[in-house]
Amino acid sequence: MKTLKKIQTLGQHSSAAYAVSTGMNGLVLSGGSDKILASWDLGGRKAHNFSIKTDHGIYSTAYSEKQSLLLIGASNGHIHWIDLKLKQEIKNYQVHQKGVFSMSICDDILYASGGEGSISLWDLNDQSFIRQVPLCGDKIRQVKTDKEHVIAACGNGRFHILDKNMNDLIAVDAHEQSCNAIGGIGNHVLSGGWDAHIKLWNSESGELLKSIPAHNYAIYDLALSDDGKYVASASRDKTIKLWDAESLELIQRLDIKDGGHTRSVNALVWQGEQLVSTGDDGKVILWELN
Repeated sequence: MKTLKKIQTLGQHSSAAYAVSTGMNGLVLSGGSDKILASWDLGGRKAHNFSIKTDHGIYSTAYSEKQSLLLIGASNGHIHWIDLKLKQEIKNYQVHQKGVFSMSICDDILYASGGEGSISLWDLNDQSFIRQVPLCGDKIRQVKTDKEHVIAACGNGRFHILDKNMNDLIAVDAHEQSCNAIGGIGNHVLSGGWDAHIKLWNSESGELLKSIPAHNYAIYDLALSDDGKYVASASRDKTIKLWDAESLELIQRLDIKDGGHTRSVNALVWQGEQLVSTGDDGKVILWELN
């Protein structure tokens, strides 16, 4: 198995960074409490000149290549719609009463999760609001989608699997206090929580297949590599861990001694064999499998 090696710190936000995602033209986007959406050129290993200043902290970002749209989820519940061809904001909606913690795109639909416990759906073709679905009484930390399902990680410790009509198929009491991160591996669901455990579940029955005491403190993100071979986890304990996606055996632990983060690690994104991480220290760090 390959391991991760630090390439370099690409740059730094002036305060905590909460969001990182893939963006236009192969760039990676990051945002945080400094209200700056920054972009990073992984090939050139440097900051790109594209950036956006917002009025509130940035919790999430998403990009649609088809519509050339950049979406920014803010701490005040607003979703900013940026038309990259026009190079301007074209919409600024608020249906969430608290922060927009996560966004996911599938089949021209944007799914956004809010701090009040609902998921909003939006049509990317005409930038219209479709509906808002209340799901739990606590914040929805993450929402992920595939062709058939919507998966939501909730602050009450549960995760929900819904169909594309937003019918609740299964709800699992997964973690103590909060389920913070969610992902799919074939017919399985992987979850990470405030209890610092990574858990593997049967997505049809909700049966717990494996539970791993993965970190010392809360897990904030799980990221499956593009080839499906690796899972990276980010934690409040200031570490990133790399796991074999099939066996969930630990491959590697990365911390400050490896050039990692000095505070909580909040978000991860893969681009090919490269991994980008952000955290409360504001750093945006590039790692690579080798």
